[in-house]
Amino acid sequence: MPAIQLQAAGRKGSHKLPWDGLGQNDPVHVGEGGWDTIAPSTVPFGDLSLPREASHADIDRTVADFAHSARMAHRAGYQVVEIQASHGYFLHAFLSPLSHHRTDEYGGTPQNRMRFPLRVARAVREAFPAENPVFVRITATDWVEGGISIDEAAVFAEELAAVGIDLLDVTSGVLLRDVQARPPAREGVHIEFADTLKKASGLPVAPVGQIADMSLAGDVVARGRADAVLMGRALLRDPYLVLHHRRDDPSSWPNQYHRAL
Repeated sequence: MPAIQLQAAGRKGSHKLPWDGLGQNDPVHVGEGGWDTIAPSTVPFGDLSLPREASHADIDRTVADFAHSARMAHRAGYQVVEIQASHGYFLHAFLSPLSHHRTDEYGGTPQNRMRFPLRVARAVREAFPAENPVFVRITATDWVEGGISIDEAAVFAEELAAVGIDLLDVTSGVLLRDVQARPPAREGVHIEFADTLKKASGLPVAPVGQIADMSLAGDVVARGRADAVLMGRALLRDPYLVLHHRRDDPSSWPNQYHRAL
């Protein structure tokens, strides 16, 4: 089933390719082909360019752009869309009190900070066919004092359920350019968070990040702690990871590869 992730980079945009020199540590300025970035407030992400504060017109346009992207994704044949609301990008930056100082209806209280991401979620859900699922990649915690906690994430998850979101893709951290804001390096670090958000929202959940053990992935689903497991870098390292666990089932492999078994 083809799926696509929709996101607005916000203050994490206009940087070099991650594999080119300093990559995300090095901004690309407007005169060099980059662009002016926007954020909830004029708070930069590490060494990247200073963003300007998003106006209400910017927010309205971003909501409309997400909805338009969902419609275009459907026309292109995608059957699932996911909204990126984590890892320090535009929506996450509104959710966390560490990345903005707004005092209008989009800042301050947790409910106000959720207002913009929930508008996006609602717009995407309405723009995408009702029979096709919409996921949200949600931050369980910022791993920094004063940031999003799992309790606040649970409230956001409940709100997403009310909007009609179909699954939560559970991750965490990377709001700040600080090693302390990254998830701890341990296998299945987001599984417990996924379990918590599943119970709080009633939504299906799928932890992502630092899961490379297929037996762990299977156990998590079998025990009902998650409804799926999402794998990224493990599959980049080994695109045939899943097939390696099904060597005794030639029907799982392309016919052209049977000689290798």
